[in-house]
Amino acid sequence: MAMDVFDRSGKHIGVVHKRFPYAKNVCMVALTDVRAADLHVNMDKIRKHVAAGYDCKNILGTIDDEKLENVLDGLLGRESRNTLIYDQRIMAVFLMEFGEKAPAAYMDESVLENRITGYILCDIKKCSFREGGIIIKENIDCYSEQIGIDWLSSAVYATIIDYPVLDTDIMGAMGMLIGADLADLGGRNHRHSTEIRIKSGNYEDCIRLPIVIDCKKDMNIYLNVVDQKIDKVFCDGRIYRFW
Repeated sequence: MAMDVFDRSGKHIGVVHKRFPYAKNVCMVALTDVRAADLHVNMDKIRKHVAAGYDCKNILGTIDDEKLENVLDGLLGRESRNTLIYDQRIMAVFLMEFGEKAPAAYMDESVLENRITGYILCDIKKCSFREGGIIIKENIDCYSEQIGIDWLSSAVYATIIDYPVLDTDIMGAMGMLIGADLADLGGRNHRHSTEIRIKSGNYEDCIRLPIVIDCKKDMNIYLNVVDQKIDKVFCDGRIYRFW
């Protein structure tokens, strides 16, 4: 199924599970030995959702398969019919074009309980789709550090690939004059942040964390994503929580 993820050598590394909230078309791949076929994915609901998104339902609410096939041709290329069956093409479009819908909502997540070792990020549009699933074409690193922190099994593994930028935003007199108040900053007159460029899986981008992180280029960092935001990170033997 097109939710299984493989590295460039064909090794199964996990399944598409969640969306990364900071980027469109980027999914969180659960590193696990579970296969998509074990997740009881509700393909019927996904099929209906994609069909509705492209106005491929008739007045009775049933899917116009011929019209939807033509839409898939336009998005994936007609040649994709040679490598993917109908439902696999629908899944590919769902993952690429419907970023507001989490794959987790269409599967039995209980199967994954205690069987995930972490996550990497996957830019779906940079992948290849084959009958067996999704192929990440770049070299990827799936860390296997034994750190002993329970929440790391739900964290995104990444590497800092450029020099971090630490900022302190100090509110001066002008800020006070235009109506700002120290209470707005919890009694403080300054804010800190760290901008880092990360790579995880086949995805890289800059993210800004609302705290100073003692980190360097080439360090590994673990990002815990909860309720559509990063709430804590682990880096160089330290845990940072954001309140």
